[in-house]
Amino acid sequence: IFSNLYLSDNTVMLIAQSVRSTLMQLHQVLCALSQEEYKRPLAILNNASIGQHTRHVIEFFQALNSSYEAAIINYDKRTRNILLEMDRESATRELSAIAGNPLSEDKDVWLTGSYSSDTTEQVTVKSSYYREMVYNLEHTIHHMALIRVAISQSTNVILPFDFGVAPATILYKKSVL
Repeated sequence: IFSNLYLSDNTVMLIAQSVRSTLMQLHQVLCALSQEEYKRPLAILNNASIGQHTRHVIEFFQALNSSYEAAIINYDKRTRNILLEMDRESATRELSAIAGNPLSEDKDVWLTGSYSSDTTEQVTVKSSYYREMVYNLEHTIHHMALIRVAISQSTNVILPFDFGVAPATILYKKSVL
């Protein structure tokens, strides 16, 4: 039903702008961390690191973009690049590269994966490139919220008030002030 809906140029521009600004905000915050702070396992993150959360975000965007031609996306089978979680510079370079890429044209895609830890059976559902881009944006903000907690508990870095906060939450808070 929805794949035939027309998205205005303004909508596409807003998606692209939101992705770009969110990734660049993450980039800027990561640049304020030391290499050690970036890669250190933290109890508050269940012994994961800020770097691991960053790698995870980057790889979802990479999986979406590398799957565009085939139109079959499987985030479970994404390439896991340990360098991105261990080296802050590599991660920030990749965030800049992703943020600098224009959105591709919208099209139908198939999302496939194993969505239960009780079975290896693959489930496939129809989606669209723009829907997956918006999902990746929301997914990034979710991980930034976790990164926010980690940074607040383990460093002296001062974060922007909106780091890791959903745009709808920011708008809601503004409306009730």
